[in-house]
Amino acid sequence: MLVRLLGPLEAIGEDGVPLAVGGPRARALLALLALDAGRWVPVPRLIDGVYGTEPPGSPRHAIEAQVSRLRSRGISVEHGRSGYRLAVDPEAVDVHRFTRLAAERAAERLRAALDLWRGPALADVAEAPFAAAAAADLEERRLAVVEELAEAELALGRHRELTVSLASVAAGEPLRERLHGQLMRALAADGRRAEALTVFARLRDRLGDQLGVPPSPELVELNAALLRDPSAGAGLTPSPSAAVSAVAGPRPLPAPLTGFVGRTEEVARVRELLASGRLVTLTGPGGVGKTRLAIEAAGSPGPVGEVCFADLGPVEDGVSLPSVLLGALGRPAAGLFPIRTGPVDAAERLVAALTDCRILLVLDTCDRVVAELAVLLRRVLTAAPGVRVLATGREPFGLTGEQVWPVHPLPLDDAVRLFHRRAAAAAPPRALTNGAAAPADAAAVRRICAALDGLPLAIELAAARLRTVGLAELANRMDDRFAVLTRGDRTAAPRHRTLHAVTAWSWDLLTPAEQRFAARVAAFPGGVTAGTATAVEPQPDDLLSGLTEKSLLQRAGDRYGMLSTVREYCAGHLGIADDVHARHARTFLELAEAAEPHLRGHEQLTWLARLDAEHDNLAVALGWSAEHDPVLGLRLLTALTWHGHLRGQTGERAAVAARLAAATATLPDHREEHALAVATAAAGRPAPGPYPPGPPRSPYLPLVRFMTDGPHAGVEFAADPWSQSFALVAAAIGHTLDGDAGPAEPELTAAHARFAELGDRWGRAVALEQLGDIGAARDLFRELGAVADLERLDGLVSDR
Repeated sequence: MLVRLLGPLEAIGEDGVPLAVGGPRARALLALLALDAGRWVPVPRLIDGVYGTEPPGSPRHAIEAQVSRLRSRGISVEHGRSGYRLAVDPEAVDVHRFTRLAAERAAERLRAALDLWRGPALADVAEAPFAAAAAADLEERRLAVVEELAEAELALGRHRELTVSLASVAAGEPLRERLHGQLMRALAADGRRAEALTVFARLRDRLGDQLGVPPSPELVELNAALLRDPSAGAGLTPSPSAAVSAVAGPRPLPAPLTGFVGRTEEVARVRELLASGRLVTLTGPGGVGKTRLAIEAAGSPGPVGEVCFADLGPVEDGVSLPSVLLGALGRPAAGLFPIRTGPVDAAERLVAALTDCRILLVLDTCDRVVAELAVLLRRVLTAAPGVRVLATGREPFGLTGEQVWPVHPLPLDDAVRLFHRRAAAAAPPRALTNGAAAPADAAAVRRICAALDGLPLAIELAAARLRTVGLAELANRMDDRFAVLTRGDRTAAPRHRTLHAVTAWSWDLLTPAEQRFAARVAAFPGGVTAGTATAVEPQPDDLLSGLTEKSLLQRAGDRYGMLSTVREYCAGHLGIADDVHARHARTFLELAEAAEPHLRGHEQLTWLARLDAEHDNLAVALGWSAEHDPVLGLRLLTALTWHGHLRGQTGERAAVAARLAAATATLPDHREEHALAVATAAAGRPAPGPYPPGPPRSPYLPLVRFMTDGPHAGVEFAADPWSQSFALVAAAIGHTLDGDAGPAEPELTAAHARFAELGDRWGRAVALEQLGDIGAARDLFRELGAVADLERLDGLVSDR
């Protein structure tokens, strides 16, 4: 089968008979597939290309229906995981034959390429959403071939024929300077100098009237040469600068010096986004690998067109942006190159240079000019439908249609692989390879990668340090990472040479208010919610959003957290005053005391989850208060007593409990809390006592004493329903240990019923556990089918 797009769409069967393709949607789909003949085209790109901004209710089904119509007419379209593809050799599509012939650049090949054109490209699918940009790109390529062929014909002395063909083409391209320059040379070589000078004069007037610019210096030079030497003609060629401008292309992607590790799925996903959208922004903290991911994604086969790379890191103001991008495109301010719309200032020249292009702009490190670049990109994307943009930065642009892909740190296994590769390159005698490293070395590498949050840049800096520092020493110095990781690639941008520099770059992008807030949030190692953030900022919502957009915070559900590297920098940059730590501790005391009664009732699992989420914050609050406010710490430890038991965290709190017990031993108003601290410090061993006399206020002190001292210690339980329910369990255990199991069954059955009424899943589970093989347990265990949430008792009952 043959497919023709360089004119009205045609599909020719194997027998040479034209195929009836179908209606506008089917024709648009065939054209879109043919432009990428032999390659998989993602479904989102097909939907966008066929239906644009108004897809049907089930766009994927609509594409499937159009594919079925094409297949019913004998057109082979294959389906796979990556989308659809037209099952033909690219040479069976005239666009691809045109591209191959044009690339050979010989005169006869250029003529053969132009002979494939039967009219305007995609003429009868021009209304399809994708068609305008594709047709404009193809027309630009056709004109470029016309100009290349004209140069060849001028060199061969075919002036007279050229005057006719070029005059016809130039009439349709009244502002295309290179084409008019070639026409002037052909006319002059044919002895028609006056006509050549007239061509220049008219072009000069049009450029001035319509665009407000003079002709290019090269064209002025050509005109002057004709005035000086009437015999001059085809032998006149543009000056070297013109020659450069005629062939200079976009700045290519930088060639990576190292291999790419991990992120295979991310590369594929970013490519899909580029295929389906026109603006994709990779966001993430400094050193996370945004640039490398962009290069890998843009360097693959993708949409038709060129790729241009621009590093915007050095750009400090938006005024110079258009000129920087023009330079990256290889487009001078003037010259013998296509100009189709009005380049009055640099921004308009940029828009004009891109209007008829199909190109992917890779704009790296947009952080310092994100607002100005957003305005410029809106102009470019609106005026140039063939342009796609892949940008990297700490924050998105906020433009309609922008697709944002957050770039996260490497998973630990990929981070370790990266470290091994860079270490082998940096210090071959110490080279580490997967599976070959000693266990201690493997553990050290994992410690390093975890301490550096899986940030590729930080890992590469650490691997480079192996030239002068041993692996074990390097791992032990990760607490001082900013002082250690100071020797990066000398040729890298300054912001990438040290860990401090890359983090400082992010810090400097913040407003003063954001910097203050970031320093305070750094006091929360477990992150913050909008609620807990009010401890350091009364109205935190805008600041949370701002720091998240700038990649200083990562959001997971309702929680905002910092990478440890970022947190360490923020904490040390301004310092964190004691009042911030005090506010932090008070906030989590309030949370723990609010949660405590719910840990024995119907909302037990909900409040356990809330406290679990704040594990790191609670640990820091306990540690700080043991040093600075022991009474607050004692209250916090008391409120967390039952949570620690249910989650098996009593042991990890033993050390801080011992410090609190020592600091509060002489406080008469907190004897019960002190006794709990002593018991927690004992970490499950019998506590030295003495326990406060009289009825207990806390339900936990009797429970802890029972667990450590046994059922015959004469424990007096509190009067609240939960304590009395556990008193039944304690009595049953005592009877069982005494060999008198008779009373145990009714006591445990009653305890189970009371715990069920209270909503305490832990109590119910303990009662059932103690019933064991008692016959009555059979009926109760049947209830497990109706108590589905007992399956969620992870961690509530241990040693089962």
